[in-house]
Amino acid sequence: MPSPDRPQSSHKFSSHDDAQIHNFAVIARIMKDALPNNAKITKDAKECMQACVSEFISFITSEAAESCLNSGRKAITGEEI
Repeated sequence: MPSPDRPQSSHKFSSHDDAQIHNFAVIARIMKDALPNNAKITKDAKECMQACVSEFISFITSEAAESCLNSGRKAITGEEI
């Protein structure tokens, strides 16, 4: 929800509201590598993490695109990220 002093950007990273950006297997491997060898990760936990990662990437990209637009540039650089 946009705040009064910060309007919501009209640019979106994806045209799909529920787009999953990162591959499920990659997310699962990163989670597994961060935990002890005997730890178990449920499918629900992997799906939740995938949704969170996708949302985070969409947010960062949207903010970077807005920064480029405000600066009059068309390409996102590391500066915006």
